[in-house]
Amino acid sequence: MAISYKQATSKDLNLSFDFEITYFEMSKFVIDIKNTLRPLEFNEKYCEWFIEDLIYFLKSNGYNFRFDLGLLELVNGKNLKKLVNKKPVDLNDLEFEEIKYFLEKKITNFDVRITK
Repeated sequence: MAISYKQATSKDLNLSFDFEITYFEMSKFVIDIKNTLRPLEFNEKYCEWFIEDLIYFLKSNGYNFRFDLGLLELVNGKNLKKLVNKKPVDLNDLEFEEIKYFLEKKITNFDVRITK
């Protein structure tokens, strides 16, 4: 089912990551990672900032965590960036695997899958 109502955008919410819900039905979301709006240094906090932005984005768009969240399928993880020497660059494979592990293994309130 396509999302038919106006979503609050990541830019509207002043987030670091640009999310767009492209599908929602029966507690399953497909969320496109469109861009990194404000690249951050990749360190132990990067994964936490990412999930905090994602949760804030979903709550701001009226989704109920108790009833609406089952599976979050995140696509286009290749669009994630980090800050290196004040310039945005793509995450390397090891960093992508680190955020994937964090999302898929350490988040326990709902299931998360991320693909490049």
